[in-house]
Amino acid sequence: MIWKWLFDADAGVVNWALNLLPDWLSRLVFGRAEWSGEPWLNDPLPIYTVLTVAVVWASFPFIAVSVLAGLKSIPSELYEAARVDGSTGFRTFRAITFPLLRPVFSVLIVLSIIWDFKVFTQLFLLAGGTNMPREAYNLSLWSYVEAFSSPPDMGLGAAIAVVLTVILLLITFVYVRQIVKSEDVR
Repeated sequence: MIWKWLFDADAGVVNWALNLLPDWLSRLVFGRAEWSGEPWLNDPLPIYTVLTVAVVWASFPFIAVSVLAGLKSIPSELYEAARVDGSTGFRTFRAITFPLLRPVFSVLIVLSIIWDFKVFTQLFLLAGGTNMPREAYNLSLWSYVEAFSSPPDMGLGAAIAVVLTVILLLITFVYVRQIVKSEDVR
């Protein structure tokens, strides 16, 4: 609900902040100077921009803590040996840090894809229910609308949910297979 308030067309903080920009900068970057009444939550592209920002904001702490845990698991002796060998910072990252964090990144990518495919609540609340254009529906919202709108079509809603599940299973299978092939998991 806070995101809906931030991007409200009439009383939103984002429109207020964009109006504070100097006119020349706003025209240069965005092509316009006046932001009052900008309907962020009415059209598919702006609502998905807001949705992307909201989902990234919500998932960032989990990703950051997971990467930090992965970084803490790398032995400091490897970095010390690289320094003794005269390795640069980028070379150390490419040869030590990134390869040892690859399993963490793989798991985070799979989890993020699964969670992002199933974004329902954020889109439903930002759009104010199902009052948005049908071309802006994702699979989760489309399944809900088909199953619970008047007249309800539970069969189509369930079929969309099954297709979503199969897509996520295929994506997960591809990533797990890639991890096993690279022998990161034994």
